[in-house]
Amino acid sequence: SITGNQKLISSDRSFALGFFIPSNSVYTYLGIWYNIIPQQTVVWVANRESPIPSNASPVFTVGGDGNLVIFDEKGELIWSSNVSSTSPEPLLTSNSTIGILLDTGNLVLRYYGESNCLWQSFQHPTDTLLRHMRFGFNKISGLRNVITSWTSNEDPRPGNFSFGIDRVMRFVIWNQNDIYYRFDDGCKAYILATVWCFTVVTENDNVYLNLAYYRIFLRLRVVLNPSGQLQVMVWNKNKSNKWNVEFEAPRSKCELYAHCGPFGTCGIRSKGLCSCLDGFEPKFSTDWANEIWNGGCVRKIALGCDGGDGFFKHENMKLPDYAVSLGNMSTEECETQCIRNCSCSAYACTRNACFIWHGDLLDIGHDITNGRTLYVRVHNSEQVTNAQSRNSA
Repeated sequence: SITGNQKLISSDRSFALGFFIPSNSVYTYLGIWYNIIPQQTVVWVANRESPIPSNASPVFTVGGDGNLVIFDEKGELIWSSNVSSTSPEPLLTSNSTIGILLDTGNLVLRYYGESNCLWQSFQHPTDTLLRHMRFGFNKISGLRNVITSWTSNEDPRPGNFSFGIDRVMRFVIWNQNDIYYRFDDGCKAYILATVWCFTVVTENDNVYLNLAYYRIFLRLRVVLNPSGQLQVMVWNKNKSNKWNVEFEAPRSKCELYAHCGPFGTCGIRSKGLCSCLDGFEPKFSTDWANEIWNGGCVRKIALGCDGGDGFFKHENMKLPDYAVSLGNMSTEECETQCIRNCSCSAYACTRNACFIWHGDLLDIGHDITNGRTLYVRVHNSEQVTNAQSRNSA
């Protein structure tokens, strides 16, 4: 049992589990934090939805039903791992199970003398991803687990933002039920820092997002902060003795999902101001004059679809949402596949794969660091007009 200032420490002393009171809070929580870092950094909270008054004396223990539990000073149940016995496994009792804090920071519930987990905190994450942690969704049931931000830096209760993988394999940050930010490539940050990467693992009917990183000596965590930013943080022991932000997204309004509407775009340095792609104009010019961007852009001249169309080349772009993959082919073959289909709006080739888009192009932007080349379909007369305007400029 753990109560008061007592702690359960992992065998390599990397992580500790115990009760803590956040700064300026009147509540107590059971959490896991880095044990050897002077700045308390909480990576998991058990009772974030059931905070305990800070003047109470809660107890964390193995309950009579074999579950990990938190009781308040009156003996009332606050939180439970909530595992049920299933045949032919032995019945869960307080004498048959044990709670262990692993060196990975994973709190597990096991039968005595067995290695299989009955329950583990890594399958019930809060706002933080650690190495070896996997989470995702079931393709049959549609059930999904995500990380969810704290309400504030001093309040571990669930906030408005969550991060995970959706049914079409997108890495997404949600603001409640709406998409807030979309990662166009799970490994984009690997290019930046050669440190970490999101990968997708499929096992039977389950799809998992896995955090991998390539310098295993690093103390690294990925956290979704209360403002909706996903941050990759590395502990800098030698220089600053603090957490350094290696990568974060979104970095500006411009990167928010579909910020500029269909066929609209902006860059990280544009301070959220939108513009239309070549060959397009604002759908609602009055709204755009008032910096209301979500109406997006429309074509100046409708597509010909009779051989009278061409493509504008846009470099260093975040590719639009809802891509359709046509497999491995050359850029020329990819263009041919697009031009044959009147509903095809754009194409791109990346890693020897052809992608095309139908209808509106959503969630595009300029990305100098990790951008790709996007070919957007327009009427041929638009190409001539733009070439003339550039020559006269």
